[in-house]
Amino acid sequence: MTHTDQSSKKASTTPAMIPQISRRRTLISGFSSLAVVITGDSAWGGGPSRCTNLSLTQITAGVWIHSSWGELANGLCAPSNGMVIMGEDRIFLTNTAWTPEQTKELLDLLRPMANKSDLIAPRRLINLFVSHDHIGRTGGLRVTASRGISSYAFMRTLIESARHDKGAITFALPNDRFAFDLGGRVVEVFYPGPGY
Repeated sequence: MTHTDQSSKKASTTPAMIPQISRRRTLISGFSSLAVVITGDSAWGGGPSRCTNLSLTQITAGVWIHSSWGELANGLCAPSNGMVIMGEDRIFLTNTAWTPEQTKELLDLLRPMANKSDLIAPRRLINLFVSHDHIGRTGGLRVTASRGISSYAFMRTLIESARHDKGAITFALPNDRFAFDLGGRVVEVFYPGPGY
């Protein structure tokens, strides 16, 4: 995924965040040109209480990564990452958090970002893009729908999601490439194939 700052009319990519490496297992998750490295005690094997974490980390002006954790059948904790990109008029959210509770927490963190000083349009709308149909990406769909947030996905993701009962996606994108105008910033998404 790339984002373009319309004021410079130049596509930009964000450098990778690489925290200090520890002796624990490391998981690398990519968003096109962005790689996120997650290390440390919370990454694997913590049990249910450690699988409830949610973090929101700013990586550059107007761009954050949200990370949530879910417990796998074998008891290990696994991360799920998404992005938050803020424009002048809209906030672009990629994927929900892993669970409804984590998604509520994430939306509460975004609430102050949605406020702006413009009296004519005092709030930024939040649009959710669902990259693919796995629980770490769709676990909070019912929460986003209950808060009036429009969700978007490519038709292939929508078909997969319809087979599960996680909540409905509002809009199917007709092609495998789509651009969201956030006001002063455009985010282009594309379908690279099924997740994993």
